[in-house]
This record gives sequence, C-alpha cells and structure tokens, in this order.
Amino acid sequence: MTSFRKLFQDATGLQPYPYQEALAGAPRLPEVLSAPTGAGKTAAVVLSWLYRRRFSSSEVRGQTPRRLVLCFPMRTLVSQAAAACRGWLQRLEFLDEGRGLDRGEGIGLHVWMGGASDDDAHLHPEKDAIFLGTQDMLLSRALNRGYGSSRFRWPWDFALFSNDCLWIFDEIQLMGAGLATGLQLDALRRTFGTFGPTQSLFMSATLDPSWLVTVDHLTPGQVHSLGPSDLAFPELKKRRTAPKSLRRARAEFQKDDLKPLAREVAEHHVPGTRTLVILNTVDRAVSLLAALEKEKALKGTNRVLLHSRFRPPERAAALAEATRPGFDGIVVSTQIIEAGVDISSRTLFTDLAPWPSIVQRAGRCNRFGELDQAAIFWIDHPGGMPVDEKAALPYEPSHLESARTALSALDGASCEELENAHVRLDAPEFPHVIRKRDLIELFDTTPDLSGADIDVSRFIREGEERDVQVFWRDLRGERPTRELPAARREELCPVPFLSLRKALEARTAYRWNHIDGEWRAVAAAAVFPGGLYVLDAAEGGYSERTGWDPKSKSPVSVLAEDGPPEEDVTSDPWSEIGSWVALSTHATDTGVAMTEILDALAFSNLPFATLVRSARAHDLGKSHPVFQETMLKSRPESEAGTLWAKSGLRGARHKRAGFRHELASALAWLQNGADEDRELIAYLLAAHHGKVRLSLRSLPRDAQPPDPRQLNSRGIFQGDALPQTDLGEGGLFPATTLSLAPMQMGREGGRQSWAEIVLGLRDRFGPFRLAFLEMLVRAADVRASMREEKK
Repeated sequence: MTSFRKLFQDATGLQPYPYQEALAGAPRLPEVLSAPTGAGKTAAVVLSWLYRRRFSSSEVRGQTPRRLVLCFPMRTLVSQAAAACRGWLQRLEFLDEGRGLDRGEGIGLHVWMGGASDDDAHLHPEKDAIFLGTQDMLLSRALNRGYGSSRFRWPWDFALFSNDCLWIFDEIQLMGAGLATGLQLDALRRTFGTFGPTQSLFMSATLDPSWLVTVDHLTPGQVHSLGPSDLAFPELKKRRTAPKSLRRARAEFQKDDLKPLAREVAEHHVPGTRTLVILNTVDRAVSLLAALEKEKALKGTNRVLLHSRFRPPERAAALAEATRPGFDGIVVSTQIIEAGVDISSRTLFTDLAPWPSIVQRAGRCNRFGELDQAAIFWIDHPGGMPVDEKAALPYEPSHLESARTALSALDGASCEELENAHVRLDAPEFPHVIRKRDLIELFDTTPDLSGADIDVSRFIREGEERDVQVFWRDLRGERPTRELPAARREELCPVPFLSLRKALEARTAYRWNHIDGEWRAVAAAAVFPGGLYVLDAAEGGYSERTGWDPKSKSPVSVLAEDGPPEEDVTSDPWSEIGSWVALSTHATDTGVAMTEILDALAFSNLPFATLVRSARAHDLGKSHPVFQETMLKSRPESEAGTLWAKSGLRGARHKRAGFRHELASALAWLQNGADEDRELIAYLLAAHHGKVRLSLRSLPRDAQPPDPRQLNSRGIFQGDALPQTDLGEGGLFPATTLSLAPMQMGREGGRQSWAEIVLGLRDRFGPFRLAFLEMLVRAADVRASMREEKK
C-alpha cells in the first residue's frame, strides 16, 4: 500500500514534515490546525484528505468525506491554492478534468471565485472532488443563496456543500463574520444531520482556540500543531531565523496625502529587488501607486498594483507579474497578499494592522531566508494619538492599538523576536451569528413578489466589505434584451455595494428579473450585496491598470459576448436538446441514472426505492396538453398517442404563460401516486428544477383561467386533465384530473396543504438532507438528458 510519505514526495517533490504525516495518519482529523506561515498547511490538509480517501483502511475511507472544500478569505489565496492542487493531482495522475458525462474515477477540481459558473459538480455527487473558493462564493452557497448563481440552482449547491464534505477554513484571522458562520454551520450540520460524513477544520498561523467558540459551536476541539521535530527541519529553521529588522516608518498614516510615504518607499527601494507595500484599503493602494508614478527617483522602475477590485484576467496578470521570479520593482497591495501568497521582498512597508495580520505580512519579507538582510517598516498613526475609527477601517481601532503597543516595544527586533513575541490576540467580534431559525428560513428560496430575498451578506462579511458583482457589455445606451448572454466568470468584477450605489448617480445598472424574464434598471437604493449587475461598457467604470474606478469615463473592454441567456421561471432548456425523446424513454433513462448514483454513494440511510420511483416519475406532468402542444410545434406528423419529454425545438414558449410541468407532476402524484412516501415523492417531483419548492402561488405574469374564481398556480388550472402516462418499464400512471386544493391553507378532505407537507418533510429529514434528495433527482434527470442528447 502507498505510504503517505511516498504520496507527498510524488505530489510535491518534498519530504513531508512530521506534523503533516501525523495529520494523515490520525484516527480522526482535528478541528484546528495551527502552523506558521510557509509550513505547508494547504499541502498538509489536501494530501492528507487524498491519502485518507484513497489509500487508508476501509474504515478511515468511509469516515472521510468525498468532497474537500477549501474556503479562503481572499481571491489570491484561491488562485494560488488551485494551481497547487492542480499540480499535485496531475503529478499523481488523479486529476479528472472531465465535464458532463465525461467523468472518470479521478478527482475533480472546481473553483468558485468571483461569481457565476456553469460548473456541473452537482451532477456527480458520488465523485471525489476538491472545491476551492472565497468565503463569499462558498458560504453564500452553504446558506442557500449562492452569489452570482441562478436562484434555481441554489438548493443543489446548498446540498452539495452541506453533505459529505470536509470544510477547510484557511487564514481564519481574516474571515470576520465568515468565521462565525463556518463554526455555526459545522454545529448545525451535526444538529440537523447530513448524508455522509461532514467535518470542518480551521487553520491559521495566528489563532487563539477561544475564537472557535460560538453559541452552538461550544468547544474549539482538538488542536494539531508543529512540534520540535518539525521546527528542526532546515527549511523551516531557515525561514524562522531569516534576517530582517523591524522599524517604524518616518511617514505617518494620512488618508489622502500619500506623497510622504511614496518618497520613503522610493528612498528604501533597492534596485534589483522587490519592495512590497501592504495598505489596508483599495483607495490608499490606488493613491500610493499614483504618487509613486510621480517619484523621479523611480523612473523606469516596475510598479504593480494588487487588490480585490479587478476582473480575473487583469488580477491574474498582475499577480503573475508581482510574484515572477527575479521581479525588480515595487508591488503595492492591499491585504489580499498578506496570507498564503508565496512572495518575498527585500523591503516591506505595512499599514498598522491587527497583530495576526502584522505577523502574516512580515512573513512576506525575506520569506525563504534567501537574503542576507531585509527590512520591515510599519506605518504609525499621527503623533501617537489614539487610532481614529474611520482611519482604522476595515479593522477595529482597539485591534490596531494592541498591535501598535507590541510593535513599539519591538522596534529594531529580529524575525525570531517578532515571531516569539507574546502578544494578546484580540478576540474577533461577531455582531451577526446565524442561528437554527435563520437556517430554517433560508431553506425556502421563494422571493417575495418584489423579487427581494433574505440578505445573508451579514453572515459572510462585515460593513463595506460586502460586494456585488458587475460586468460590462456593449449596450449602446439601450436596456439589455432577454437574449443577452449570461455573465461569465472571467468578466465579473467585485465591487463594494455602497460604491456601486454611489456610481449609479452617473450611470445605469441592470439586474435580471427571473419572474418577468427581463433585465431591469436598478435604483441605487435597490443595490444589495451578492447581486449581479450589468453596466454599459461605453459609460466606463473600470481601468485595466487600477481596477474598479467609478470616476473613469473611458469605455471598458468587453470580455464575453456569446453564450446562453439567463434562466427565468418559464424556461426549460433541458426539454429542448435537439432530439426527440419519448416520455416513457426518458423516465426509464432517469431511473437508470438514479440507480447508478445511489449504488456509487452506498449510503445506507438513503431512501433508495423512493428516489428511483421519483426519478422515473419526475416528468409525469409533461403529459399535460399544454406541454405536448409545445413539443409538437415542430413535429406535426408525430405518431398518435406518443407523449414527448424532449424535442428538437429551441426557444419555444408555452401557450400558457408561466406553465411549469413539474407542478403538474407533483399534484398528480399527490392524488394518484403510491401511498409509500407519497408526500416526499410529490415534493421531489415539484422541486427538481428549483422553481417550485415551498410555495404554491400564482405569479404576476402567469396565465389566468377564464373563471377568476378558479384556483391556478404556475400555469396549472384547477381541473386540468393528464392522460394515462407510460413511465417506462411497464409502469402506467392513471389518467388524473388535477386539484390545486393543496395550495389552500388548512386541510381539505383530510389532506394536508402543500405548506404542511413541505414543512413536515423539512422537519423529518432536516434542511441539508432534504436538499440532497432534491439534488439527486436533478442530477439523474440531467445525466439522462445528456445521454439522450448524444444519441
């Protein structure tokens, strides 16, 4: 059997540290990993998970989740970790880059960073995979409100990130509200239950275990850290004793005038080396870059700007240049570079920051011990006066005061003295902590009629750090049409939501309305964190050199102009696959796909027979005359009596506005389905597109019946009739007259209302497991459709 040592060497070309070997071989993974910067925490957890998942005993493999979720506070950390994971998997020949049906037995690598994605990971819940992303992208999905994602996909990502997952929270000292949410979700998964094992592990070079206690997460858990044998390794010893001195900068903190700091940076920059300046806000970083460009002493010196308000291509290019071996120049960055990024400088300037951040930033000076001398300069606030609250942003003034006291006592100290300093770590403050009742409310993805949702941003980030995503298209002063291609990840720029609100004084932003199926202009007050907005490229707002810039009027380059449009409540793209498939055939194919998934998962507590029955019956409502009329628009010669599930037609619209076949499926099953798990099957049939879940109501643009007193919902009218329907393999479902009585409050004829049914199922299974069952039906449906499309 392969040893962890050999696996680690094959993946990295290095010998593992003792703490890394101990982590891989532990009977159970710890809850906390504390290791100094540069000690290989990411390699430790990723390769330990891989070893435990693929090479350990059957007992350990069964206890190790299929999905490894690496959650980071910053995009730069995601990019670097993703590149490292890709390299390790490639060298071990485990990387599975297949998509759709082309998945093998390797390990998938999926990145959630900066918004929308066409990722199909939810179609393969039985496959081993590594997920990486920012806390914005991952925690919003774990809260059933995925940023940058179609709302109809929220429940599937919620299920994917809540079941059979090992969550790794890295650099937790930078996560703020996200840390409390990660801790609470870990506790709530144990409370509600999940399918498959789940666990969370929290990592940092600077942490206090007391940080990891919340109202439901009552103890920090087991802490795993380095021992004397690790610290004796030459590489680690060289890093810990690297020569570098700590000094107070002459230039003091000034919000608007960065010229004194620019002069001092120019004075201390050593040609032929890298100078790194880490400032606390994007505005200060941009202003310093402008001031440095006016310094005559720096004429011809390379200067690079790094912060979080770039689109992915420009951000990646800047990071690649800043970290390029042999780089000669000045890198101006925000705190996005202070953790996890392998960059080393001869000279480092840093704004005053909380002590954990100071330690992390100092680790970017002479990081590898490659230089004989190096210097760190910290920028104090004026005159030793208390730190002003506005000047402290995005941090708390008290945290900066604690760091200032420690730094003042260490002026002139060495690297070792800095690392060994005993400084009281200020406990993070969590003004918003998600509770059990919040999570239960978030299970419902139904918006109000104005399109508003529960705002989860307070559980993910704090204050002005809460973002929206924007992208630019050539709108030419016109409102986008419904055919506008959906945003792609590479064109999305994160923007503080308050900054976009202010920017709308001079330009127009549009947001997709999934109910009406159109892009609508947005008032400034209606911009909320997590939203996705399109701007007119001609109106500016972005510089490839400095990122988001609402003052810029220069046209913005457009990075993508093709692809499928956004989805609305009436669209049904997988019913139009370019080929004709009978309803009975699709029912059989989906049952087969479900059986394959369940056999591979091998969870003893999954309702196997119920899920297979749900898979076969999921499109029962497509026998409805409205749906069949749409299918036959391009096939009038269809053989009599054939009911179709898929057509060769593209972009067809139902005669009845708002018609949803999955509601017809659910109502029919409630009336005439088998008694065993009747309500669960009905719910899974309704929910498999993510468009009919907890609420049955008529939407504003739904077709209305001739009699206004007639019950109706989502294009289904009281008394609609379904014919006898072949569900494959000899299963005939009887002709059914649909009743919408379940949409009424209270019981009728002893039957429960729809709300009672769904709330009962949520309480029976818990929100995580019920969403997982929804996702399984969706996965089986799409996989069957993909196979049929290929035929």
